[in-house]
Amino acid sequence: MIHMVSAHSLYSSKIIKAGALIADTELLFLHWQIAQSVQLNMKNLKETNAFGKASRSRIQDILTVFRQRYMQDDSLPAALAALAQNHLPTHELTPILYALSALNDTLLRDVVIDVILPRWERQLFDITPGDLRLWLDEQIALGKTTSAWGELTRVCAVRNMMSALRDFGVLEGKNRKRIRRPALPIRSFAFLARWLQTSQASGEKILQHPLWRLFYLRAPDVERIFVEADLSQLLSYQAAGSIVRIDFPKSSLEEYAHAIARTTL
Repeated sequence: MIHMVSAHSLYSSKIIKAGALIADTELLFLHWQIAQSVQLNMKNLKETNAFGKASRSRIQDILTVFRQRYMQDDSLPAALAALAQNHLPTHELTPILYALSALNDTLLRDVVIDVILPRWERQLFDITPGDLRLWLDEQIALGKTTSAWGELTRVCAVRNMMSALRDFGVLEGKNRKRIRRPALPIRSFAFLARWLQTSQASGEKILQHPLWRLFYLRAPDVERIFVEADLSQLLSYQAAGSIVRIDFPKSSLEEYAHAIARTTL
């Protein structure tokens, strides 16, 4: 079952302590023991200091973020471990981590949907920390944060959001940031679609799911990629009018992750 934060959840400042953490996330799932529980895996990772961090508090901050992003759905940890341990390339794993992170962090998701995407659609590709700060100040004034954030919290939140969005491929550039369309390789797309199926029995609902807007895609774009995935034999896609049927070759998300990571396209 997919559990995601509510669209009305208050914004937390966890992004300040995290960022994208792509390399750390890969390391997490490379060390993940699929036969063990989430609790035991987290305990082992903390005790062995697998991330090589200087302080135990920093390790705890990272593990807390991992739990929020990737442990809300029971089927996800083993599936993500299957991708990492079968060496799915980082550029294909990153879009998956981006989508899951955004869906489980209201602040990150809303920055993309309410700030980044509208600018992209208006072909306004340059973006500054000031643009995010203006939006963030408005949200705080509306009472959308867990508390009335002070100046330091606001500055750090903007800086870390910009950094995370760059690492996730939503922004590019060192000093001057520009908006770009996040990459969505076909295997990354197929995995996310299969994950959505764990809670969405309807093919039409998968096709229309708000997740795809994180990649600036509308339903016709999503349908085109489903056809491509069908031709690549990653799934079966059939549409007749409003009836959409999507089938996958493996019964579980973990089995599907093993299969697609080993598929050569």
